[in-house]
Order: sequence, then structure tokens, then C-alpha cells
Amino acid sequence: MRKYLLATLALILIAGLVLGGCAQTAPAPAPAPTRISPTPGPQGPQTITAQTPGPTATQKPAAPAKVYNLKFNDWGPAQIIIGQREQEWAKLIEERTNGRVKTTIYFAQSLAKYADTYRAVESGIADFSIYVIGVTQGIHELNRIVDLPFIGLPGTEAGTEIYNALRAKFPELDKEYVGTKVLYMRAMPPDRIHSAKKPIRIPADIGGKKVIAGARYSGMLGSLGAAQIVLGPPDWYMALDRGLAEAHITHWNASYSFNTIELEKYHNELTAAGAGMGFIGMLANLDLWNSLPADIQGIIMGTMKDFSDTGLKDDYGQTELGRAKARELGNQIIDISPEEYQQWVYLAKPTHQEWIADMKAKGLPGQAVYDETMRLIQQYK
Repeated sequence: MRKYLLATLALILIAGLVLGGCAQTAPAPAPAPTRISPTPGPQGPQTITAQTPGPTATQKPAAPAKVYNLKFNDWGPAQIIIGQREQEWAKLIEERTNGRVKTTIYFAQSLAKYADTYRAVESGIADFSIYVIGVTQGIHELNRIVDLPFIGLPGTEAGTEIYNALRAKFPELDKEYVGTKVLYMRAMPPDRIHSAKKPIRIPADIGGKKVIAGARYSGMLGSLGAAQIVLGPPDWYMALDRGLAEAHITHWNASYSFNTIELEKYHNELTAAGAGMGFIGMLANLDLWNSLPADIQGIIMGTMKDFSDTGLKDDYGQTELGRAKARELGNQIIDISPEEYQQWVYLAKPTHQEWIADMKAKGLPGQAVYDETMRLIQQYK
């Protein structure tokens, strides 16, 4: 009996243990993975955009703009009015080209001598330069039509228009500027005769004198027995001061700018027409010019009219300052009669005829150019 009782108790204990284990809370089942319905989009292949940007290709920096360093030649000093205008011009060009053009100006013949101006530009020693027609004999001989003494150009503006009209009609004129580009050319004020010791009224008064003068006056002075001295402006004062020269044929503003007025005591006005007019302008080396981008060429050419017009106004102002300075110093300003002036005109005629004959010998249309010049002079009077 006891044996059955123990067996029954064992069965009850085992059943209790089993039922107790089953009564413990079973762990919650793992949630089913959430299904994400795709967002409807356009038909066709889908593009997956990465959330983290990947490395980008290194961009090549833009090449810096080319800078053109130009050499500008001038025989005069930096402080006179034309030197100041050149410096203003160089700064303006640098500004308008955003620094792509930088100009170094070589003053006082430091790059090229006065007589070598054209050759310096043609050869590329200078990229740009101020230039005066007739500075050196044998160069631009046909263009010397406007440089002939006592030809009678009626004024600076008219003289400039006449010269440009001749260039338009006779292409032979521009062909003489070999290797260079003419940026502008204009007439300067009429030349006067300034003397240091004695007044000079008529041609006979200049006979035997040592005279600083441009090449255009060589024939006239030679026929009078005068000694012509061709010097660059920086040497004028010294020559007059030391007695190496006794007279000077040039315009008022040149005498004022280079201060030779204090050595020149007599000034022959030679009437309003003067002895003739020099022509000044700016040249560029042709190869250099052609190498410049079109926009830079346009910027430079866009300044030329203002540069020329400003120079002409400056010339007028310097002329009046020169006369005022001469009066202040007690110098004598001489007004001659029309009859006295005609003596000078008559003296110059052989120079004109020699020029025409020389042009004919060289196969150039000198006579046609001369005749057209005289016609235009009468038209503008």
C-alpha cells in the first residue's frame, strides 16, 4: 500500500513541475519584417542617388590672361605736357584692358635718339612711339608734302584734314610706313623763327647763322649760306646756351616746353601761317600690333582721337604760355609785313620744285600730290 502511495506522489510532483513550466510567459514572437511599398514613379529604369557624395574630378584652373608689356619711346622729358599725356594714356589703356596691357615709357631719348625714332619702331626696339614726319631725310619722302616749308597750310585743323584727305586719295603715302602702323597723325602749330642775338625779319638776316632746324629747311638755309643743325629737343637748350646755335626754327610750344625762350630774345611770327607745320603722331610696330588681340587693338584705337584732340588743345595753350613768357622776359615778338613774308615764300619755291623732281625720279606721284595739296589749301582758306 505504501509502495503505491509513493508512486502516486512522484507522479503528482512530476506533473506539477511540468504544468508550472508551461505556465511561464512565452517570449513574444519576432515581428514580421515590414514591407515597404515602392513609391509609384515613371516607367522605365530607376536611378538610385547615393546619399553620401562621392569624390568629384579636380577642375583645371583657368589660365591667367596674357599680359602685354609694351615699350613706348619719346625723345622728350616726362614732365612736359606731352609726356604727362602719354603717362595718362598708358594708365588708361591698362585700366580699359583690365591690366592686360602695361606700358613702360622711355623718355629723353633713353630708348632711341630723336633722328632714329622711325627705325626704332620699324625694327621693334620700340613697340610704340611719338613720331614727327621729316625728322630724318630719306624717310617718308612722299609724306613730306605737308612738311614742305612755306607751303601755306591754313591752320592746324585744316592741315590735319588736308593730310588725311591726301592719304585717302594716294595710297602711296601710307605705303611708306613700312613695318609700322599709323595710329594717328596731326598738324602742329606753325613754326616761327627764334633768334638769340639779333632779330631775323627777312631771309638776308639769317645768312651765315647757325640754325637749329628740321630737315625740311635744309635747302632754304643752304641757299642762304646758313648752317643747319639737326638736334633732338633735349639738346636745344645746351646748343643755344653755348653759342653752338644762334637761331631756332620751331613752334612756340616747343620753345616754351624746353625753356629755350629764356635764351631766344627775338621771335619772328612770320604771319599766322608761320614757316610751315610739322606733323606729329603715334606709330606702332606692325608685327607687335598684329599680335595684339582684336579687342585690345580696338581699345587702343578708341583712344586715338581724344589723344590727338587733347594734344592739339595743349599745343594752343602752350603757344599762348610761350608768348606770355617771352613778353615777361622782355623778348621782342616781331610781326612782319606781307611783303616781307613773300620773300620767305619765294625762297622756298625751289625746295618745292626739287621735291617734285625727286619724287618723279623715284617713281612717286609727287606732282599729283603737290597739285592736290595746293587745291585743298585754296579750298580750306
